[in-house]
Amino acid sequence: MKPVFTIRSIKEFELLTEWFNSTELELVLSFKVLSRFGCLELSDLNKVNEYLNSHCIKKITILWDILMTDHQFSKPKDQLLEILKKLEDYETSIRVQDPGAMFFVHDCLENKIQLICETGNVNLESLKSYREYLGERVERIVLNGQLSSNSLISEKYSEILGIDLEILGLGPILLFYSPRPLGKNVIKESFYDMDNGESPLEDNIYLGHKILAHSEESSHKNFPIYFNNHGSFMFYSKYQCLLDEFSTLSSCGVNFFRIELEGDKTEFYSSVLDVYMGKKSFSDFKSEFPVPLIKSFFRVNKSDVLFKKLKNQRLLKSDSTYLGEVLDVAKEKGLVIQGDLLKLQDYIGKNVIFMTPEGKGIKAKLKTLKNLVFQENNLNHQLVISPFVKGVVPKTLILKE
Repeated sequence: MKPVFTIRSIKEFELLTEWFNSTELELVLSFKVLSRFGCLELSDLNKVNEYLNSHCIKKITILWDILMTDHQFSKPKDQLLEILKKLEDYETSIRVQDPGAMFFVHDCLENKIQLICETGNVNLESLKSYREYLGERVERIVLNGQLSSNSLISEKYSEILGIDLEILGLGPILLFYSPRPLGKNVIKESFYDMDNGESPLEDNIYLGHKILAHSEESSHKNFPIYFNNHGSFMFYSKYQCLLDEFSTLSSCGVNFFRIELEGDKTEFYSSVLDVYMGKKSFSDFKSEFPVPLIKSFFRVNKSDVLFKKLKNQRLLKSDSTYLGEVLDVAKEKGLVIQGDLLKLQDYIGKNVIFMTPEGKGIKAKLKTLKNLVFQENNLNHQLVISPFVKGVVPKTLILKE
């Protein structure tokens, strides 16, 4: 089982010194114009050469994982050619995700291809089609994290594909990626966290502008969303971690596991090495790591039983105590409510329970109900407005006390 590291900046070479001295590893170079979160520039190539030569590294991989619209394709393609020219003394593979990039590398270059299939391709047939088309040019496939160990073994992925396989061993789980600047308005606006009065917008040298998002339909929260020059990205609030699954990964035919840490989490490179070398227990590492860790779908074998759990039971409206649901909240205007108007009118002036998606029950009086033009008579529409109640958010249910 061979570790793979994504190098996003010159500093990360220094952070991996212990790894270089302890075991063989593979480096994926992440350049700013080619990669979603890369910070390496063409001006860094001399230093890159120094580090590679000092550690006797002869094989490297260039990461080209951005998605590109038509007008965006030319610049990264040209810079890739320039990088390859300056690294011509090395055996260089190119790691791609965008099918357009894959076809360009296949048709116009001679480098080996590492194909990223992490955000799609959750069946063997799709991977076989890529394998057959690319032939001997493809040297590795990066697997989707939704493939379970049972699927990889029972469907004989490794045997049928006859190629090296890689999986994310430790790192953030990408839920959504668009090359579009979906956060443009968010970044321009001055908006604040209502709880503490602070702006949730942060900067990250690797990832870009960051905000935290919360689900309106479940208790899940703190989904990191990043906006940078390559688009918009949403991650799960936990990291995928398979550092205690090396034997199972080998049984699945997975040859490579990738470590992706960013920001202050790169301080844990040495701890990951200790786990890899058997010098530290996984439980100790897990307790020290600043982000919650999960195995994602790797250990799932009965996904059907999960579907009911995916439904937030607190949002189901089958309860006999159900009166209505809060659709929108504005502190200066109140709560927009949809529900059974006759039942709601019966509870004017009485206490009700506002049940938030997180399961927090807020007891408050339903003081008044007004129509959408703020009149208390003429309540002949399913939508009504009630005074603001602190702590109530959209998707909150209104229940009889």
